Amino acid sequence: METRFRVSRKALEKEARKQDILDAAARLFSQRDFHEVTVDQIAAEVGLSKGTVYLYFRNKDDLFHAIVVQKGQSLLRKTRESLQCAGDFVDCLREFVRAHCGFFEENVTYFRITHSEKTRMTAEGKHRLHDYADQLFHAHLAMLMELVERGRSEGVLREEGSLALVKALRGILTAYVFHYAFGQSETPLSEQAEEIVDLFLNGAKRQAP
Repeated sequence: METRFRVSRKALEKEARKQDILDAAARLFSQRDFHEVTVDQIAAEVGLSKGTVYLYFRNKDDLFHAIVVQKGQSLLRKTRESLQCAGDFVDCLREFVRAHCGFFEENVTYFRITHSEKTRMTAEGKHRLHDYADQLFHAHLAMLMELVERGRSEGVLREEGSLALVKALRGILTAYVFHYAFGQSETPLSEQAEEIVDLFLNGAKRQAP
């Protein structure tokens, strides 16, 4: 029993240290360009030696990829949870959009560095990041399809063109995130959720008075 307890506690401490390194790296990446941050600086930020950081991550690209994966899983978890709402399709659509906007508002720096700094990574790093982004894209697409199918089954959305509806919703969400992340919108992203829902449901056509 004592041995198992010691192993468990050691594993928890190891995981906590790994998370400390990830948090420190994320802070530094948010303050300066990817290529300007060194492993020495990350180690100093968390009060560890450079060698200790290398026990957890092979290099800076490896560390950066771990941050991207962690944030990506967080996004999927939050948006999946939003689909468990007890209301009708429109309620669930609102919850989904709010969860999506809330995540990117809280993690706007992560979004910026993922899109701006990936070109500075090694070929291996860029390839691995692309593969993960592809997985994330399809997982997100599947959730949007689930949401759209619910709207169709409740008679809110048109019966034909599920994929077109998914593309439209994803396109609107992506555009709003980009405009917010890169300084083209001063309004908090979370406050634009209802506008996104209205644009998707009612389109750009002028509404009758």
